Amino acid sequence: MKALIVEDNALNTLVLRRALERLGFSDLVVVEGKQDNLSEYLKPSYDLALVEWMLPQTSGAEVVRQLKSCHAGAAFPIIVISEKFQHEDVLEAMELGVEAFLVKPIRPEVLMDRVRKVMKLA
Repeated sequence: MKALIVEDNALNTLVLRRALERLGFSDLVVVEGKQDNLSEYLKPSYDLALVEWMLPQTSGAEVVRQLKSCHAGAAFPIIVISEKFQHEDVLEAMELGVEAFLVKPIRPEVLMDRVRKVMKLA
């Protein structure tokens, strides 16, 4: 399975990567949220995307919009991650079609449970 991770913190990326590998993801595309060329990573097809909501050069909402735009008709789960969510953030993410929210610090077992549920993995 292939997953996209958009995260600007190296430690969080490591936690996300290890948890997804334990679930059987073998093709992981990791993008630092600081990169200007983020759009080139949004075009390939994925089975799952994990997106930091508060990125330095763009917003998680914009990344989700671009993912949805690039993959119209090809539904795959998107989980957003943040240190804190304001009510407005949750509403915006829901309107964009995000499947789940995770609050940092990420606990691997919680992430794995959420991924199993949104992907309907046993």
